[in-house]
Amino acid sequence: MGGHIWAESEEGRGARFFVRLRVAHEKPRDGDVGVGAAVRPLSVLLVERDADLQRLFETGFRDEGWDVFVASGGVAALARLDEVTVGVIVVGLSLQDMHGLEFLQRLRAEPGTVDIPALLVGPGGDTGQALSYGADGWVVGDVDGLIGEAKRLIVAPARRVVLLIEDDPAVRAGLARGLRRAGYACLEAASGEAGLEMARARAPDLVLTDLQIPGKDGLVVLRELRDDPDLGEIPAIAITGHFGSELLQDLESLRAHFLRKPFGTSTVLREVGRLIGAP
Repeated sequence: MGGHIWAESEEGRGARFFVRLRVAHEKPRDGDVGVGAAVRPLSVLLVERDADLQRLFETGFRDEGWDVFVASGGVAALARLDEVTVGVIVVGLSLQDMHGLEFLQRLRAEPGTVDIPALLVGPGGDTGQALSYGADGWVVGDVDGLIGEAKRLIVAPARRVVLLIEDDPAVRAGLARGLRRAGYACLEAASGEAGLEMARARAPDLVLTDLQIPGKDGLVVLRELRDDPDLGEIPAIAITGHFGSELLQDLESLRAHFLRKPFGTSTVLREVGRLIGAP
């Protein structure tokens, strides 16, 4: 039937069996993709500058029935993603025009690609670093292991997307790394205008915003979200270093939860998990 069947087994814990039919190649129709929705075609984008490795990976995936797209550089790969829908992205460490980690940063900065499953491949295998940059894992380079990880990701639930609006680069980077390590996809914005633009391009599962941000402040952002019929019910957390009864009333009217500075990343993760569930 042109599909794919495989099993995963762990000694002492049982086995899982998977059947994937080619109907998964259908592209989403307009209006099909909503909050948390995902359509994962059995296809992979290989971003690798080494021609021998590229051919090796391409052959392995094609032999398993995958559609394969290839690119040697990060810019070309990002342009390719504007043309095709893929289920998984495999990224080498050294590309023609940038490091693989820089490519991941660019990939995760765009609403349309923030949660496409991605695997780093190459020597090193620092999974923690890979996760903090937005990868879903790091494979040393074994073809069977790489395809096995890709199979796991193709059927895994989509990552929940958190939109983080924070103008302080250090605070934003630290929170984003923590969210990604915990298993969330994270869109980052440094201003209220940029955050609203991202939310309208891709509805997140949760908005986490500082109240004191340039341009439209956090309260304005929350009001505009609540006034948008497509975004009005998205859970929101406001970050503030100042607090008073008037602000509390504003936040209650906007159905927004709040965190008072200072706080640790673990506190943010607990509140995010409470509102939208663990990854």
